[in-house]
Amino acid sequence: MGTPDEDDFMSQLIQQSQLQGNSIQVAVEAVAEKIAPWVLGDQRRLFQNLYRLDVDEERVRYILEQKKGDLKEKTLKIAELIVKREIAKFESRKKYGQ
Repeated sequence: MGTPDEDDFMSQLIQQSQLQGNSIQVAVEAVAEKIAPWVLGDQRRLFQNLYRLDVDEERVRYILEQKKGDLKEKTLKIAELIVKREIAKFESRKKYGQ
Protein backbone atom coordinates (compact mmCIF):
# COMPACT_ATOMS: atom_id res chain seq x y z
CA MET A 1 0.00 0.00 0.00
CA GLY A 2 1.29 3.39 -0.79
CA THR A 3 3.01 3.15 -4.14
CA PRO A 4 1.38 1.54 -7.17
CA ASP A 5 3.73 -1.41 -6.73
CA GLU A 6 2.59 -1.82 -3.12
CA ASP A 7 -1.08 -1.57 -4.16
CA ASP A 8 -0.52 -4.23 -6.82
CA PHE A 9 1.19 -6.39 -4.19
CA MET A 10 -1.88 -6.21 -1.95
CA SER A 11 -4.27 -7.10 -4.76
CA GLN A 12 -2.04 -9.91 -6.00
CA LEU A 13 -1.62 -11.30 -2.50
CA ILE A 14 -5.35 -11.43 -1.91
CA GLN A 15 -6.12 -12.88 -5.36
CA GLN A 16 -3.39 -15.49 -4.94
CA SER A 17 -4.80 -16.52 -1.59
CA GLN A 18 -8.22 -17.00 -3.15
CA LEU A 19 -6.96 -18.83 -6.21
CA GLN A 20 -4.76 -21.16 -4.20
CA GLY A 21 -7.58 -21.95 -1.81
CA ASN A 22 -5.78 -20.43 1.15
CA SER A 23 -7.91 -19.14 3.93
CA ILE A 24 -8.64 -15.46 4.17
CA GLN A 25 -6.69 -15.55 7.42
CA VAL A 26 -3.43 -16.06 5.50
CA ALA A 27 -4.05 -12.87 3.53
CA VAL A 28 -5.14 -11.01 6.68
CA GLU A 29 -1.92 -11.93 8.47
CA ALA A 30 0.21 -10.86 5.50
CA VAL A 31 -1.61 -7.52 5.23
CA ALA A 32 -1.35 -7.00 9.01
CA GLU A 33 2.40 -7.45 8.80
CA LYS A 34 2.55 -4.88 6.00
CA ILE A 35 0.44 -2.23 7.79
CA ALA A 36 1.77 -2.73 11.33
CA PRO A 37 4.41 0.04 11.07
CA TRP A 38 1.73 2.49 9.96
CA VAL A 39 -0.62 1.53 12.78
CA LEU A 40 2.23 2.00 15.25
CA GLY A 41 3.73 5.23 14.03
CA ASP A 42 2.44 6.62 10.74
CA GLN A 43 -1.33 6.68 10.95
CA ARG A 44 -1.46 9.52 8.42
CA ARG A 45 0.00 7.15 5.83
CA LEU A 46 -2.33 4.38 7.01
CA PHE A 47 -5.40 6.57 6.42
CA GLN A 48 -4.10 7.79 3.05
CA ASN A 49 -3.85 4.19 1.92
CA LEU A 50 -7.21 3.25 3.40
CA TYR A 51 -8.74 6.06 1.36
CA ARG A 52 -7.07 4.79 -1.82
CA LEU A 53 -8.27 1.25 -1.09
CA ASP A 54 -11.81 2.51 -0.35
CA VAL A 55 -11.87 1.09 3.18
CA ASP A 56 -14.31 2.63 5.68
CA GLU A 57 -12.12 4.97 7.73
CA GLU A 58 -14.74 5.38 10.45
CA ARG A 59 -14.63 1.66 11.20
CA VAL A 60 -10.84 1.82 11.41
CA ARG A 61 -10.95 4.83 13.73
CA TYR A 62 -13.44 2.94 15.92
CA ILE A 63 -11.08 -0.06 16.09
CA LEU A 64 -8.12 2.15 17.01
CA GLU A 65 -10.05 4.03 19.70
CA GLN A 66 -11.20 0.91 21.51
CA LYS A 67 -9.56 0.44 24.89
CA LYS A 68 -9.79 -3.32 24.76
CA GLY A 69 -7.48 -5.32 22.57
CA ASP A 70 -3.78 -4.96 22.04
CA LEU A 71 -2.18 -3.34 19.02
CA LYS A 72 -1.65 -6.67 17.25
CA GLU A 73 -5.34 -7.50 17.58
CA LYS A 74 -6.33 -4.07 16.28
CA THR A 75 -3.91 -4.39 13.36
CA LEU A 76 -5.42 -7.76 12.46
CA LYS A 77 -8.94 -6.28 12.54
CA ILE A 78 -7.88 -3.44 10.23
CA ALA A 79 -6.16 -5.91 7.92
CA GLU A 80 -9.36 -7.96 7.82
CA LEU A 81 -11.30 -4.88 6.69
CA ILE A 82 -8.74 -4.30 3.94
CA VAL A 83 -8.84 -7.90 2.75
CA LYS A 84 -12.62 -8.03 2.76
CA ARG A 85 -12.80 -4.81 0.74
CA GLU A 86 -10.24 -6.07 -1.77
CA ILE A 87 -12.13 -9.35 -2.14
CA ALA A 88 -15.38 -7.45 -2.72
CA LYS A 89 -13.70 -5.34 -5.42
CA PHE A 90 -12.17 -8.44 -7.02
CA GLU A 91 -15.52 -10.24 -7.08
CA SER A 92 -17.26 -7.17 -8.48
CA ARG A 93 -14.71 -6.88 -11.29
CA LYS A 94 -15.09 -10.58 -12.04
CA LYS A 95 -18.88 -10.33 -12.06
CA TYR A 96 -19.00 -7.27 -14.29
CA GLY A 97 -16.08 -8.28 -16.51
CA GLN A 98 -13.68 -5.45 -15.76
